[in-house]
Amino acid sequence: MHPIPSKRSWLADQPLQRKIMLAIGLLLGLFLLTSVVTLHSLRRQESNRFWTMHTYQVLLELDHVQRALQTSQIGARGYMLTQRADQRTVFESGGNDLHERILSLRKLTADNVLQQSRIDNL
Repeated sequence: MHPIPSKRSWLADQPLQRKIMLAIGLLLGLFLLTSVVTLHSLRRQESNRFWTMHTYQVLLELDHVQRALQTSQIGARGYMLTQRADQRTVFESGGNDLHERILSLRKLTADNVLQQSRIDNL
């Protein structure tokens, strides 16, 4: 009878120091891989945070535009009814504020051609 050859893996034949170095190398590689994935995720999250803040700034500026427009309308209606100078001043200040807010809105939406055309329509 022939002795049955034992099936030993190549790892079993390696010295203990080499096995430890291999384990440390694999763990280090795994750590580096997870670090790269985490870094990519954090950069993406930062980009999303930037665009979210930008969107909220645009929405806030739109609210200011609407408020300036309403102020101008209130002043115009008040002046038409009462012919008082303070109502005319409200109308003019609302118009000036509206102009400034639209310029600010243009700056915020400079990267979006569709929004620029909508501002032109406004």
